[in-house]
Amino acid sequence: METKKSVHFIFIAGAEGSGTTLMSRLLAAPKTAASLGGLYVKTPQSEEAARLTEEFQSVNYLVWDRKASFAENREARRKWRAVWEHILGCAAFAGTTHFVFKRSFPFGIPRERYVPYLQDVDEMVGNVQFVVMYRDPRASSYSTLRRGFDKDLRGLAVLCSEQLTLLAAQTRTIPENRLKVVSYSKLCLAPADTIAPLLRRCDLDHEEVQRAIEREFPKPKVDDRYRRALGADQVAWLDEFFDERRCRHWAFLKAAAGE
Repeated sequence: METKKSVHFIFIAGAEGSGTTLMSRLLAAPKTAASLGGLYVKTPQSEEAARLTEEFQSVNYLVWDRKASFAENREARRKWRAVWEHILGCAAFAGTTHFVFKRSFPFGIPRERYVPYLQDVDEMVGNVQFVVMYRDPRASSYSTLRRGFDKDLRGLAVLCSEQLTLLAAQTRTIPENRLKVVSYSKLCLAPADTIAPLLRRCDLDHEEVQRAIEREFPKPKVDDRYRRALGADQVAWLDEFFDERRCRHWAFLKAAAGE
């Protein structure tokens, strides 16, 4: 199925705690843009739009349910295509030119059960621009700890390593003209400059996104909060765990993000 050429579908992916929700708020800032989820939803004020968005998110869980049977997965895919067609034909979304949807690796509860697969998005939506967020895995692991995803820092770091390995493998299959890897640290230090190439590629309104940047970044953010918040032994463990050997499988994400 191909998305209409006048409509842009932007899929944001990244490991947990890598800034995917922040990016969805920025890219969905223009008046003609909508965010269909995950944590951030922005749609036209309409009961039908709200219902279809909820259906889209619910079916999305079923498509990426690792415990689903073949029959359940086929039915979930059929429903996803049907809901997307309804969204495109919905009067409430008639003025929407950009649809933003994000999923981190993994998502949902239990967290090991629901994991996105980028090729599914391509097959079921079509004409997709992929935005992959990359962040220092030590900072990502601490971010998920700080937000209460788990109380075990080691377990979160192991999961982050697995997420990034899977994300890197999937990202390698996306054509370069439909993929933009964005460094979270660069976004924090120079948000307007970092996001500008993406806005041009996706034909998004620069002024409206700039106003969103001013709201989200009242002052420069830093990406080494974990070094001040964690104990010295925990920081040392993170440095040792995320060594060159463990990082080599997905180091190209860092390179692609210009770090």
